[in-house]
This record gives sequence, structure tokens and C-alpha cells, in this order.
Amino acid sequence: MLLLIHHPNLYSVLHLFGVELDNGALKYDLSNGLTTVDGYFNDTYCPGPSVSKVLCTPPSVDISVSPLSPSVGRRVTFNATSSSVTNYKATIRSYLWTWGDGNSIDGTDLSLPTHTFTLVCNCSVTLTLTDSYGIYWSKTVVVSVHVFFVDLAIGDISVSPAFNVYPGTPVQITAAVINNSTVPENGSLTINLEGKTIQGAPIKLFQLGAYKQVATLTVTLDTAGLTPRVYRIDAVVPPLSGENITRNNIKSAHIQLIDPLLRGSLSLSLAETTGLGIVVIAAVGFALIRLRKKQSVLNEPL
Repeated sequence: MLLLIHHPNLYSVLHLFGVELDNGALKYDLSNGLTTVDGYFNDTYCPGPSVSKVLCTPPSVDISVSPLSPSVGRRVTFNATSSSVTNYKATIRSYLWTWGDGNSIDGTDLSLPTHTFTLVCNCSVTLTLTDSYGIYWSKTVVVSVHVFFVDLAIGDISVSPAFNVYPGTPVQITAAVINNSTVPENGSLTINLEGKTIQGAPIKLFQLGAYKQVATLTVTLDTAGLTPRVYRIDAVVPPLSGENITRNNIKSAHIQLIDPLLRGSLSLSLAETTGLGIVVIAAVGFALIRLRKKQSVLNEPL
């Protein structure tokens, strides 16, 4: 069957569908094994490279979608950068995206747009590409929007050594990220020192399967040059678009740097220092009592 659809002032589109005829005795397949063949019949002229005018041809429209089956509330990226014009010296004049959910956008620089679907649907997304001669072509892709549970969480963070560490001592930090989602997810894991990137520390890029799959990252902190005090270490995974839980995207641990031992001096912990102070105070008090008694004896008349 041949279907002719005419676009006013542009060209006509031909659709050839397979047809099977039955004369009561024999069946004839007129499609020659083809289920659908699309083409166009053009009656509009455009400038040509060597002649004044040639028949116009429609743009070539190419669309890729990521992710193809997104979750409700999740940002979806549409890529039409491989689309192109076919007419001589033509340029792309406009992109018209119709999202299939009642919304659309139109503009001159929309080859890589994003869209967030708010309802479950099998949405037919159509891109209509128009060139500078007004010749246009459309392509439609179906995006299946579902409801998924999405959650990337920091599972654990460990620091070794963590206490009574002298500046200059290498400290090993290990963190883990868990994909609690019902779908595979990818992201990045970083380990920071009080919100700042640790010099030379790598970033863990991961792709994790669903249901508790884990990725780990280990970095070494060079404590040379750090002032003795307590520092906060953060393991961070950036929240995903449409993520259900985000309060577990960061987890912290701490490291205690202390003054190094001075030559010939004694370095004590807080408890030891407190105990020694009590002993010293008691000793001073006892010495004062003895001194007072001795003075009172010396002052007695003979």
C-alpha cells in the first residue's frame, strides 16, 4: 500500500507498507519482504552548487537518549549532535522538541537538551529539525518512564592511624559507596580534608549494579605541614538527579595530629597529663603544710 502525505510548500512523504493479496486460490506478498519503507517526493527547489536550483532534501535527524528508561523526576539527556542538513550551504535554523508529556521547547541551539518527566509514561519524543531554507524533518523515539528507588550512600570510612599522629606521618583513608538503588547507577566518590580536595588524591568513577553493589576508594594523606589539631575527613558521593535519599551522600571521620616529641622532653596523653597535674598539686600542697609546721616550731619560745 502506498500512502502519500503532502507537506504544504515543501515536499510529499511516501510510505510503502507491505500488502498481501488473496484471490481465493493464491496469496501474493507485494512487499518483497519489507514491512515498511519510507521516502519522500519533493516539489520544492533549493540553491545548488553548480546550478541555480536543485530539488530540496530534508535534514538528517539522529537522536540518542540517556538513560532510555529513566525514573520519574530523573533528568534525561537527548543528543541530536549527529543530525545534519543536506541542502547546499544550508544551516540548522531550529530544533523543536516535543516531549510527549504535553511540554515542548523550540530554539536555535538545542542539539543537547535535557528534560525531566514527572509522570510514568511511554512518552513519544519528537525532534523536528528545520534548515535555513525552511525544509524540515522529524524523528520520534519512545522513552519509557518508570518509578525506581534511587540511592547512592557512603557505607563506611576508616582512617589509619587516627589518633596521636605526628605531622609527617602518612595516613591511609578508605571509603566505600553502596548502590541501594533498584537500578544500576554510576557516579563518583571523593575523599576530602575539611571540604578541600586532598592533593594528589584520585577520584573514583564507578558503575554499580543494583541492590547493594559496592565500590571502594583508598587515598593516602600526607600530613607534613599540617598544624597539630583534630581534622575532619569527608567521603562524598554527589547526589543523583531524582535521588530518593540524599542525607547519606556524605560521611565523616577524624584524625588527631599532636606535637612531635621534643629532644629530651616527655610527651603525655591528656589523661596522663591530668594525672601528673594532680600529683604535682598534691605534692606542692604537702610541701606547704610541712613548711608551715616547720616555721611554727621555729617560732615557739625556748
